[in-house]
Amino acid sequence: ARWFCGIRHRAIGLENVPGSYRLLVQKGAVLDKLGQLVEAEEILREAGTLQHDNSIALLSLAVVLTHAGKVPEAERTLASAITQFPQNHYMHYYRGKLLMQMAGGRADTEKLKAQAIKEFNQSVRYNPSHADSYYQLATLYSTALPNLEEDALLKCLKLDAHHPAAEYSLARLYLRTGRKTKGEALLTQFKADQRSREIQQEKQLRID
Repeated sequence: ARWFCGIRHRAIGLENVPGSYRLLVQKGAVLDKLGQLVEAEEILREAGTLQHDNSIALLSLAVVLTHAGKVPEAERTLASAITQFPQNHYMHYYRGKLLMQMAGGRADTEKLKAQAIKEFNQSVRYNPSHADSYYQLATLYSTALPNLEEDALLKCLKLDAHHPAAEYSLARLYLRTGRKTKGEALLTQFKADQRSREIQQEKQLRID
C-alpha cells in the first residue's frame, strides 16, 4: 500500500514540474500502471507535441490505447509512427502483435496476418537479436509453412535457449512431423525448464 501511494504521489508531483517531454512520458507510464488510462492518453498525446523525436511517447500511447481496448486506434498510431521512425524495431514488433490480435475472426484475417509477418520481418531486420520476433513469425507460419516455422523457432531458441513458448512449439512441431525422439527430448527439456522457472518464482515470492 505504501509503495502504491508513493507512486501516486510521484505522479501527482510531476504536475508541478514545467513541461518536459521525458517527465510527461514518465507520468503517462505511471498513470497507465495506475489504470488511469484517459489521463495517461492525454498526457502522452501532449508529450508527443513537445519534440521531433517523440518515438517513446508514440509507443507509450499505443500501449495505453491497447490497455484501454482501443486496439485498432493503437495499430493506426503505430502505422503512422513507423512512417516517421521506420527503423524502430519495437514499433514494428508491437504493431505486428496488434495486427495478430485484430486478425481473429475477421473477413480480412489473412491480409492482417500477412501484414503482421511483414512487421515482424522488419523488426528482425532492424534488431536481429530480438528472440520473440522470430517466435511470433513462427506462430504465423504454423501448420501451413512448417519449414519456415521450424527455421523461425530455431532462430528464436538460438538467441534465447529457454524461451518457453518456442521450446514447446518446436517440440510439438517435431512430433507433428514424425520426429518423435527429438520432440520427446525437447518436451522433457521444456518441462525441466518450466519447473526451474517455478522454483525461481517461488524463491522470489519468499524474498518479496
